[in-house]
Amino acid sequence: MHRIMLATLVAFTPTLVLAAEVEETESTAYLNVNTVPDGIEIVVDNEIVGLTPISRMTFPAGKYSVGALFHGWERVEKDVTLEAGTTTDVRFYSVGEDEKGWFSERDALIGFAAVWGIAGISFLIWFTTALGDIE
Repeated sequence: MHRIMLATLVAFTPTLVLAAEVEETESTAYLNVNTVPDGIEIVVDNEIVGLTPISRMTFPAGKYSVGALFHGWERVEKDVTLEAGTTTDVRFYSVGEDEKGWFSERDALIGFAAVWGIAGISFLIWFTTALGDIE
């Protein structure tokens, strides 16, 4: 029989540790959870199980809802089926990031447009001010 230690760290408070006994049997399944960035709070079936990265957490085989809480408010969830004797890998990415941790093309274009928009407005303000000085 193995013991699973579940922990979550809350800023400025002691670590909360919960222990649950899970007997490893033929119906035992394993779960790995990774996020970009690391250190994101993970929830399985609405129970906090810890911060990423999470490696080889033991569960009875079955269907689960696995969630990640980014930035303290953005919750992303996936339904996962854990099969006996296997390890399931789940990855979550923050909004706008892809599997490499880079921002998507859409986000890059929005950023590009914002920078050039601000530059254009600044130029127009300077130009109209310069014209006023000529008169």
